Order: sequence, then C-alpha cells, then structure tokens
Amino acid sequence: MKKVVLPKDFGFFILPTTQKALKVFGINSSLIQITNMLSEESGTSSPISKASIHRLTTIGVSEKLADKFFTYLEETFKSVTSARNLNLNLNKYLKPELGNAGSWEILIASLAAQKTLVGKELLPMKKFIQERAAIERKVIAIKKNAKNQLQLQTKIFKLLESNSIFTKKQIKTLKVLIKLEIKKGKMSADDMQKLFNEGLLEITLHFYLGLIANIESGIILKGNKEHRYYNEGFLSQFFPKIESYNNEVNTSSMFEGFLEYLYKYNGIKSWYELAKHIPIDKESDNSSGRSLHERQKDLLDTWRKRESFPSIEKLNLLFINITKEDADVFFSNEIAIAKICIQADKQIMKYLGKLQKEANLSLEQLTNILDGLKENYLQQWLIARDNY
Repeated sequence: MKKVVLPKDFGFFILPTTQKALKVFGINSSLIQITNMLSEESGTSSPISKASIHRLTTIGVSEKLADKFFTYLEETFKSVTSARNLNLNLNKYLKPELGNAGSWEILIASLAAQKTLVGKELLPMKKFIQERAAIERKVIAIKKNAKNQLQLQTKIFKLLESNSIFTKKQIKTLKVLIKLEIKKGKMSADDMQKLFNEGLLEITLHFYLGLIANIESGIILKGNKEHRYYNEGFLSQFFPKIESYNNEVNTSSMFEGFLEYLYKYNGIKSWYELAKHIPIDKESDNSSGRSLHERQKDLLDTWRKRESFPSIEKLNLLFINITKEDADVFFSNEIAIAKICIQADKQIMKYLGKLQKEANLSLEQLTNILDGLKENYLQQWLIARDNY
C-alpha cells in the first residue's frame, strides 16, 4: 500500500520547512498544533488521531487517510478565516517530491486570501521562495537519481555554483556541511572552528535574512524609489554591534535599536519617558513594593538587555500608548518588525554563544561575523528591492 509522508527538511540552507521558519520568528506551527487550533475555533474534531497526524510527518499514512485529513483541514480553515474562496489543494502541494516548497505555496496563498499581505506586497517574498523552491526541486532530483555519494556530492556542488543565491564564500562553507551530511560524520574541534570562521552563522541565517529583506521590501518600500530606506532597508540601522569596555564584551540588541527609533520617531525624548508608556497592571504587578514607574523602568531594562522580551499583546498596548492609535494585534507593520528584531536577537545571540563556546573566537572575529551578517542582509535587500 502506497503511503503519504509530508516533506521533510531537505536542506535548511536552501528552503527550510515553514514550521522551522515560523518557529525562528516565535510562532509555533506544528501540524498537531494547527489542527488543534482549527478544531477549537470551528468546534469540530479531526477525522484522524494525533498519532496519525504525527505519522503523517514521520513514517506516513495511507492515501485515503491523508486525503480525509487534508479535506478536513482545508474546509475547517475556510470556515474560521476570511479565506472563503481559497483553494488550498493540500493533496497537490504536500507531496514529498515537492520538498518544502508546497507548504510555502500554501502559506503565501493563505496570507493573500486573508488579506494579511495583499497584491504587490507579496511579490518579493513569492519570487524569493520560488527561486529557492526551483533549486530545492533539483536537489531532490539529484538525491533520487545519484548512483553513489561521490556523484551526489559532485552534482550538488555544481548546482550550487551555477546559482546566484550564495556567494563563493558561502558555497565554500556549504561544501563542508554537505560533505558532513552525506557522510553522516562528526566534526572535530579544529573543523568546527574552521567552519565557524568561514561563515556557519551567516549560512544558518542566510535564508532568514533574505526572507526578512523580502517581506520588509513588500510591506515598507512598495516599489517607491524615493523612499528613505530604498538603498539600505529599514532594519539595517538596528543590526547588533559588539563593544568592549573594561574587559567586558557587550552586544547591542536589535530590539533595543527598534525601541529607540520608535520613541524618537514619536517625539518621546528619553528612555525614561518611554518607560512611562509600558503597560503594567498597577495592582497585580506590585509585589516588590516599588512605584509604578520604577517597575516600568525595570521591565524596560530587561528588554534592552535581552533578559526578557514582551509578548505580542504587551507590544500592541505599548504601541497604542505611544501612538494613541489602535492597531491589529498581530499583523501591524510595527508588531511584525518588533517581532523580527526580537527573534533576530535570539537567533544571533544563540549562535554567537555557540561560537564563543566551541570556536573561542576573538572580539575582532566576532565583530567581523556581525559585520558579515549586516552585509548579507544589505545584499539581499537590494535583490528584494528589485523584485518588487
């Protein structure tokens, strides 16, 4: 009996799964979680068990069971959203031979159907995903038809070198990663340091920096050549920098940079004044006995130091307090940019910590890595800008 298995992550460096990508941006989106959410919203129950849903993403289920489940998902999605006329055709998109591209097609279609991003706002992102999906399909075909490891490795290397989505330096790093994946080998400490020095962090975040640049281009730029951020993008001003003072190494936060931009743009004169706009429950949050403003300042300090980050709801209330205007809780541009900054901070610091621990890099090397990330973003911004 033929089984249906959803596509797995064929290569994080080309096109990660939507689940992995959304998780990077702080959104949990496992198939079981999505099904539970849709079932709860619609007051219905999934026609297959959680165990079967899990098998769908691992060892597979029968075509009949998969078809039954996909039909339920599509009908339920339409019933609980504004996407009444959306034809997701899950059976068409979620096929192993399509790799991860199918789930991205569904995500883009659902964003358009719900008018989250409309018309030309989606163009840069669509072109970005389609270009990578085309490469992913070729990688899948190579893996399927390669007669041995050497042929597999040679053909994938040739494919990477014939495309422009990676620089020569990035391809050099990718070759090491691919060799390790094919051989299922482990890295020595020396190989680890060499790989870090050659740009593992940049390769790991390359897709996400490109995705951010393309989403940002569609939302903010909208093809306007006179826009103040036409040449550098909006987020470039917030990229973290490393500073050393009294033998202490500190890395600035993208979210802190965004908050500073936000308060200056809205005529607020200082961090002290910004803290007054942070929503705090006057009663339940006062276990310390400190004044309201002291607690607001304490909370702001933890955000700036990356010790904690605000929820979407708290961010929304902060923006309402600052601008005196209501905003959509999830899809306002400000919320989206703030979440991107927060998740970029988490990812960058995660890998910087790994670099320090496993490769023992110097301050100069770490600075070069962060400068490389910003340069990577700027290069992809220019491509995204021209994709509009």
